[in-house]
Amino acid sequence: MLEAIYVLGRGNSFRKTGSRSLIQDGADELAVFARIKNSSVHSLGLSRSRSETKIRINGADGAGMEQALRAFPSVVIEPGQHRLFEDGPILRRQFLDWTVFHVEPQFLAAWRKFARCLRQRNRALRLGDRRSSAAWIEPLAESGEMVNGYRQEVMDRLRVEIQRVSSALLGSPGVDLAFRSGWSAGEKLVDVLARTLRSDLERGHTQAGPHRAELVVTVSGKPVRDVLSRGQQKLVLAAFVVGQLQVLQNFQTHPLLLVDDFGSELGPDLRARLWGVIVGLGSQVFVTALEESQVFTADAAMFHVKHGHVAAML
Repeated sequence: MLEAIYVLGRGNSFRKTGSRSLIQDGADELAVFARIKNSSVHSLGLSRSRSETKIRINGADGAGMEQALRAFPSVVIEPGQHRLFEDGPILRRQFLDWTVFHVEPQFLAAWRKFARCLRQRNRALRLGDRRSSAAWIEPLAESGEMVNGYRQEVMDRLRVEIQRVSSALLGSPGVDLAFRSGWSAGEKLVDVLARTLRSDLERGHTQAGPHRAELVVTVSGKPVRDVLSRGQQKLVLAAFVVGQLQVLQNFQTHPLLLVDDFGSELGPDLRARLWGVIVGLGSQVFVTALEESQVFTADAAMFHVKHGHVAAML
């Protein structure tokens, strides 16, 4: 059920296996539909075959994924999110960029322009075309500075919320976050690109820019994975998601919160601490747990899932 909700609002699965595995063997496509309250979008449907995705909003075909993302945002806390700390910077950039997308209306256009310029310049670099590579510096730098500016502004807001929530969940000092733009601090991107042109030509790709940005997460100056237990890491991940959700709420965007396998890697005390934070958000929350006792609430609708069938628990 959580995957269905997430796929509807994101277009892909939060699991590492990806969305294609959601299409049953022998079936041509998957389909998800939802009715939405308190929104200008009253209904949203998504179907995905192995070759294309179709989206229907308010009964009309032809909508794009951008519209679905804005109409039905969701965030998730799930066991596989440890990759956010263990893998390379791309997942952390994606986390930041999804937030920026919902906060800054012009971010997507700026990012698309930067991505186009980057592709063109990298193609010229691979061909050893110095003139074309140099000609792409200014448009690449201009769009790159815009992307970085949007990221910096949202990162400042995220940092405050994530540090506040992580301190509440872990106790002092919580986590530290540092944003690195992808080129030398204090320099303009256009100057860096001009200075590194020769080196870029030798390597066949652009070495500096927002595509190399990094979000560094530490505790007392050390990487999270080296300092915290798996249970504590889950609380930090939850702080990231809750902080993200609260930033969006401040901009009148209200994502659904999905929590998969709530009790995993957490003892009773940590579960109670995390549940208290979740309940205080005032968001619609969907939680899965192996045991009913792991969820500390008496006023939630409860369902039992068995062999793909969902039944209300009385």
